[in-house]
This record gives sequence, structure tokens and C-alpha cells, in this order.
Amino acid sequence: MQKGQNILLVGAGGIGSEVAHLLIKGYTGSITIVDMDKIELSNLNRQSFFTLQDISQYKAEILSRSIAALSSNAIESRFFTQDITSAFFTVEFFKKFSCILSCVDNIPARKHISRMSVLSGVPVIESGTAGYDGEVYIIFPKKTECYECREVSDAKVYPICTLRRTPTEWHHCVHWAKYDEVGNRGAEDTLESIHRISAARAVQYNIEVQDISVTKEILDKTIPSVITTNALVANLIILQMDMLEKGVLHNIYYLDRNSIRRVKGIAPYAKCRVCGPTAHTIEIEKTTSLQDILRHLQIEVCEDTVVLKDTSLIYDTEYTDLLCTPLISLGVQTGTILKVLNNEISHMIYISVNESRTARHN
Repeated sequence: MQKGQNILLVGAGGIGSEVAHLLIKGYTGSITIVDMDKIELSNLNRQSFFTLQDISQYKAEILSRSIAALSSNAIESRFFTQDITSAFFTVEFFKKFSCILSCVDNIPARKHISRMSVLSGVPVIESGTAGYDGEVYIIFPKKTECYECREVSDAKVYPICTLRRTPTEWHHCVHWAKYDEVGNRGAEDTLESIHRISAARAVQYNIEVQDISVTKEILDKTIPSVITTNALVANLIILQMDMLEKGVLHNIYYLDRNSIRRVKGIAPYAKCRVCGPTAHTIEIEKTTSLQDILRHLQIEVCEDTVVLKDTSLIYDTEYTDLLCTPLISLGVQTGTILKVLNNEISHMIYISVNESRTARHN
């Protein structure tokens, strides 16, 4: 493993903590950990950095302290407890790192990390587990597939890795009802009973109560978090770090109950909506308009040109007056991604708002 790298570790849970174990043994350099979750009692059986005394503390903070202590400060470690998808983490933040280790457990975060990789040029080692299955591969801008080159299924599964004392979503309430009230306290184990207990907890925490059919879907699609799977995937992440250093980018590793398979990855999808467009990062002032940006980037507006703010249309030929409207009046802020599209061109523009008089472009 190359010494002296500056690594961004996103996710301090099941996979992230196993990666930390391995880094402590042979890595010297800097690690920045990002995770907004707090430690729950149900984490302690497989995330060994955390103890009873750490419950309700931030995972990123405790893991960061443990890495520094157990490496005898050979690893410089710091942490953030914000959501990785927030505008707090700008493209310039990502550019500080030599690679990103994505150990998150949800699709929106994976998509965001992949987009920041494309915009910053920093490679990602993407990973994930589902029960006994796992996957690890490298995202290298313009050389490998990005996360959205693939058809990402919207079908949800619900990994049962944490029973949250303070739920924020309906499935947290369902898991608590099933595995705490029913599993530990002897409540009746029926769909109706679980739904009723879930609803009571949701009301307590101002969470919208869902239909019983949603409760059934969550129970049907709940999968276990398996510590051995996390450990094996963590080892594959370290292997991919070595491969990245050697310029070997196209190995995809799949893990199941019986084997670890390596398959050859493919080149980026030419029409991918994320890594296909020309990527820009630009700083604007509060009075900057869309027309100012397009002129600055030398992008011509044709009859079929459209501009999207994330997924919302903010310009086409019927809205020409919006060309001169200050972008902040259109809801554009730091972290907004604009897409400029027509039959000939495709551009992705990351916006950072400041007080500068002159837009600066990378």
C-alpha cells in the first residue's frame, strides 16, 4: 500500500470500520472520515471500535480517534459528521484526496460520490454488501464506468444493520418493532402487530405512518448485515487500493456465499448522463446569470438547448428571459449541478457561489 496518501473514507459503519482495521496495520498517511450517523447499541456486535460508552457518539469521531491511537499517530486522522451529499463538501474538498473509499449503504450517497469523482477527477473505490453478497470496483473518471453508467435498480432492500433509538424513517420504526419489541420483548409476531407497534413509534417521532403494505414490503426485503462479508469486502478494497496505485483499474470483484469472482470491467458508457458530459466547476457571484456562465464557458445556445438544475428545467426556448436572471433567483446555490444539453453538446457544471466579481472556471 502506497505511503503518504490522503484518503477520504465515506462511511464509518460495517465496511468502513473493517477497512480501518486493515489501514491501521500497514498504512501511513492521512485519513478523513465522513459519517453523519451516531453509534447505536445494535452496532456493537460487529463494529468493534465502538463500546457501550460510545453510544450516541458520532461514529466518525470515535473511529477517527481510534485510528490515531491504535496507529500510534502514524495515521493523521480527522472527521466530519455532516451528510456527504450536503453542499458543505464542495468539489474543492474532494480534490484534496488521492482516492475516495465509498463505504456507504444507500444509492443517493453512492450517486453523489460518483458525480463528485467525475467533477474532481479523484478516483473512487466503490463497495457494497447485501447479506452474503458483496461487490468492489474502481471508478476512475473517463477510464472506467461511473456508478450511473450502469442501470441502477430502484428496487429497495433494507439492510438490518442498526436499530435506531431515534428513528428518522418508516423502515427504522418497522425494524425496531420487529427486532426489538417482537424479538426481545415477546410481542406478537404478526404483520398487524408489527405495523401497529411501528405506527406508535412513528407518531412518537413525527414520522409519517405508512400503509401496512409498505410494512410488509420492508419485512420481505430486509437483509442481514454479515460481519464476515464486510471483512472480506474490506480486504478487497485494500486490494483495489494497490491495483489503483499500479494503474490496474478494470477489475470488478463479486462476492457470494461460495466464492470471490473477478471480472473485467468495461469503458465508460459514451451516453452516460454523468460522466459523458464535459465537466466544469465554476465560482459565481450573486448577480451572475445563466447567460454569463454560458458565455464564460463558450457554450452556444441553440434552438434545442435546454438547461437543467439537478432534474428541474430552468431554460429552454420558451424561457429566454431566464438567461439574464440571476442564478440565485432560480434556486441555484453552492453545490447545484447544472446540465446544458442539446443534440450536439452535453455539459455538467458544478456551481459554487461566492462574493467574487469575476467568475472563475476550472
